[in-house]
Amino acid sequence: GNSKILELCLLLDCTGSMGSWIERSKTTLKEIIQSVKKENDSLVVRVCFVGYRDIKESNRFDIFQFSEDLDAAVKFISSMRASGGNDHPEDVQGGLNHALNMSWTEGSIRQLFLICDAPGHGKDIWDGHDDYPSGSPDGHKI
Repeated sequence: GNSKILELCLLLDCTGSMGSWIERSKTTLKEIIQSVKKENDSLVVRVCFVGYRDIKESNRFDIFQFSEDLDAAVKFISSMRASGGNDHPEDVQGGLNHALNMSWTEGSIRQLFLICDAPGHGKDIWDGHDDYPSGSPDGHKI
């Protein structure tokens, strides 16, 4: 395997309910990037980011592809704005699907951080009001 590469995927719920938390989340993601880099000095660190909202949103995903340019990743994350989200659940499944389908390096050390305040869709994981009670309309499962 390619154990000299550490790949970090950061996944952030960017819906309206995250408004008060999104600034703190940005700071946390920056801290994660910096500490991972510091703790793994001998490794090449690549970061990607998936900001997700809900299924009906026009800006459903904001994606930053894997890069060794950590400053660019931080800058991209800093530009995120909280918006959208009607029912309580959000498109966690869609976000995770994007994360899994990023261009991961064969055999790399992989980490994923998810920051959110709501579950995904489907009555198997959320029993309150849900516009998609049968789960992700794209068929993604957690």
